[in-house]
Amino acid sequence: MKNDFEIRTTSLSASNKTLTGYVIKWNSRSHVLWDEFVEQFAPKAFNTSLEMGADIRALYEHDPINLLGRTTSGTLQLAEDAIGLRFKLTPPDTQLGHDVLTLVERGD
Repeated sequence: MKNDFEIRTTSLSASNKTLTGYVIKWNSRSHVLWDEFVEQFAPKAFNTSLEMGADIRALYEHDPINLLGRTTSGTLQLAEDAIGLRFKLTPPDTQLGHDVLTLVERGD
């Protein structure tokens, strides 16, 4: 089972070295991906993966070398709510983790 996702929303904030926001918002169309299609997710779309305890990873630039957190270690928490799939991420105490926090804090 592939567990790749990307953050496509502007509701992202950094405080106390933690990132929070939404991976997706329900029934909201994505931008056009690869000039081919758009994505739209219905509520509860991720129930099965979340209930199974899948090892979902937060990656920088989709690169497995650039691991920011994972559900199995508790550094990535995911939950569905009325708005969408919400996340809370505690990046690693590494240069990459510091860089990501700085970029988010600056609004980049």
